[in-house]
Amino acid sequence: MSREVARRPGVAPSRRRSPYDLQIEAIHGATGVQVTIDRAITGVGEQAMFDVVQVKRTQRELEQLCPDASAELNLIASTTCMSIARSIARFGFDIGG
Repeated sequence: MSREVARRPGVAPSRRRSPYDLQIEAIHGATGVQVTIDRAITGVGEQAMFDVVQVKRTQRELEQLCPDASAELNLIASTTCMSIARSIARFGFDIGG
């Protein structure tokens, strides 16, 4: 008798997998998902920080052009930054659980 593994064409020979193997695969998959989630949250957070810096820079530039409107510009900038913060928090909650 031949020692070759009998198999159907196009199908890899099956090997018995222990529960340990299945647990390792599950942990590996869950870790990959968590790393992806962490990277997404980090990327969105970094972009949000950049956006806040841009808003504050624009506020300063406009205040130099029109000092009388500094209170209104501050309100607009603060509202915008709070909106960005809420969006990031919502994103983190939705994607991260």
